[in-house]
Amino acid sequence: MNKVANYLQEHIVGEVLSSAGIRKYFSTDGSIFEVAPSMVVYPKNVSDVRKVARFSWQLAEKGHVLPITARGRGSDQTGAAIGKGVVMVFPAHMNRLLELDTKQRLARVQPGLNYLAFQEAVRTHGLFLPPYPSSIDYATIGGSIANNAAGEKTVKYGDTRKYIEGLEVVLADGELIQTSRLSKRDLNRKKGLTNFEGEMYRQLDGLITDNWDLIQQHAELPGVSKNSAGYRKVHSVL
Repeated sequence: MNKVANYLQEHIVGEVLSSAGIRKYFSTDGSIFEVAPSMVVYPKNVSDVRKVARFSWQLAEKGHVLPITARGRGSDQTGAAIGKGVVMVFPAHMNRLLELDTKQRLARVQPGLNYLAFQEAVRTHGLFLPPYPSSIDYATIGGSIANNAAGEKTVKYGDTRKYIEGLEVVLADGELIQTSRLSKRDLNRKKGLTNFEGEMYRQLDGLITDNWDLIQQHAELPGVSKNSAGYRKVHSVL
């Protein structure tokens, strides 16, 4: 195990692995690409995720880049589940359905929860998550959200983004934030924050505002029932 892996293992509850075999295993996903990570981390909780992100941030401030790639079951076909640096694998420990409110039809889950396992759990209450990606047997909810997954029922019910009320996200500096759809008033409040979250919202809002005409010019969707390419038509900033 290398020095960085040893350091991380001393500071998190989950496992840090860097053997040649484990690095080889996680160097591929559902795509044709192959990129070997420096190490693999199985985070046990949110604190582990924050500590690894914070450590990577501190290294970057010193000029040493240690990128982090979040991974579910690796079914992505574009290479999104592989990368240099740390591959953070969630299904090992962070794989639970934490809360289910059947009256409001809301569920709170961890990113490594298996999509099919989730469907089977909510089906007993007469509920289901409609997108149904083709990789439903082994994909994770976190990966499906990251990819805005779609499937056989998407034409009728819509893609994954339609069913997300909010996300708990660890930023690059280890800060933990809650995200949801924002009103203009909420956005202005976020932009007024002095931390990394505020800077993120300021830059994102500025990027959209500065390129508004260009986005609108190229935002028209083709006449198809499902499209995942290009810009989505935007009617108001955030």
